[in-house]
Amino acid sequence: GVAASGQAFQFDGVDDYISVPDHPSLNITNQFSFDAWIKPNAIGGTIQSIIHKRNGDYLDDPYGFGILANGRLAFVSSGDAAVATQSSSVIPAGVFTHVAVVVDFNANTVSFYINGVLDNLVTGYTYNPTAN
Repeated sequence: GVAASGQAFQFDGVDDYISVPDHPSLNITNQFSFDAWIKPNAIGGTIQSIIHKRNGDYLDDPYGFGILANGRLAFVSSGDAAVATQSSSVIPAGVFTHVAVVVDFNANTVSFYINGVLDNLVTGYTYNPTAN
């Protein structure tokens, strides 16, 4: 069904996802943050999306936040999937973990938080919002 305030979703870790129709409000042109409580069954082998705006080809997608095969959080934006900005720490499997990414266009930074603690501050990041 449709989610309302105060609801949560449970996924089986195989093929579940939530799809939201495209809308201009999803085109990021300013500072933003994404956060989620996650409990991955396993780490490694494939990229696990947490939030991802799709255009079809992963390398050209507008933006995404997830876990790389190396177990680190990553933020990618249009055209930079091959050089994703990453957290320093690896996310544990089988443990509920609060994760967040904060992107600041003015300061050209990406900050990764794990359980409320700053894990990595990446400077010199340039966000490319052209393919939103």
